[in-house]
Amino acid sequence: MLFRFIALVSSIAVIPILFSIWLEYVPLHELPSIAKDGFWGPGEPYMDDGRIEVFKVDIPDEQIDDLKSHINPDRLVHPLEDCTKSQTRHDLMRNLSKVMSLFDWKQHQHFLNTFKQYRTEIEGLQIHFLRISLPKEKGKDTIPILLLHGFPGSYWDFYKVIPILTNPVRFGFDFGVKKPFQFEVIVPSLPGFLFSSKPSKKGLSSPDIARIAAKLMERLSIERYFVQGSELLGAEVATALAAIYPKQVRGVHLGNPLVHPGFSLQVSTKHILESFYSCNIYNSFFGRTGDFLDRFNIEVKNFEAIGDSLNSSPLSIASYLTSVWSLFSSHDPSRPLSQLFTLDELATISYFYYLTETTPHALRIMKTILNNDDESER
Repeated sequence: MLFRFIALVSSIAVIPILFSIWLEYVPLHELPSIAKDGFWGPGEPYMDDGRIEVFKVDIPDEQIDDLKSHINPDRLVHPLEDCTKSQTRHDLMRNLSKVMSLFDWKQHQHFLNTFKQYRTEIEGLQIHFLRISLPKEKGKDTIPILLLHGFPGSYWDFYKVIPILTNPVRFGFDFGVKKPFQFEVIVPSLPGFLFSSKPSKKGLSSPDIARIAAKLMERLSIERYFVQGSELLGAEVATALAAIYPKQVRGVHLGNPLVHPGFSLQVSTKHILESFYSCNIYNSFFGRTGDFLDRFNIEVKNFEAIGDSLNSSPLSIASYLTSVWSLFSSHDPSRPLSQLFTLDELATISYFYYLTETTPHALRIMKTILNNDDESER
């Protein structure tokens, strides 16, 4: 009897220990094999031109006039009666269409060109990037940081934070360290986005983009750096960059990453428990995220049809971008997007995507990133 009692107590004592070990267990995933080089430009491979050239945003007036001529708010979907969400979205798009029709692109273009921008050729693609830092001060360290935008986004996502990173003391930030420092900020437009070249070959994946980013930093003679990756694509590339180039990457920060529940037992358990006990906003957010990913998987499989459709109308692009931004910008679905971004900011990214024909190429890249290669392009 005593033996059984001791065995029972021992078993009960061991259970929490085993459960703790189970939670902390993280499976080891082998690094994917990645080629040391690639070529994504048109035609046969050739040696890159290693020059770094100054770049200025310069959109011809004819393209701006063409964009504005395609803005027709009367074609917007009419809202449903007694549906606050539908009416709020319709009002946003009506107001955004007015701003886009009256948008002073030249003024915004002048502001964009206050940031130092460059282009250089890597793996057959012209890669557009910002490189911004203040003159080095005595006794102050300069730390390089690579900012990677997500989808749907661009280097425009970081225009507010760049001045803070390059001159934190001016804005009252010390980041919890005694010795003052400033960041040297590098922000590339990822391949296919905005002023970087569109790939001419299929199969560009997040490890490939990570390799291109690493080559960019090497060309800038930056040996070690921090990385920040945002949302879909940016977080994937940042993760790949840290895994493949651990000697170069000093640290990683991910914004709104999509972490697969099977990443570890701890993550899996956390998601299972929170799905039962967390608040409605949490469940609503992850439910909406799952719905979006299901829809997005269908979209990227048909990227050419959807890309062509969006590419033909500035308001179509604006509607698509704002719908995704509404989902990922707040856990509260009732919070209007107009409380988080100005109409000018939303108009700028819509102009960017339309003028540079980014949408279909971005969707093509996302198709590869999300491993939807069951229908090969021919």
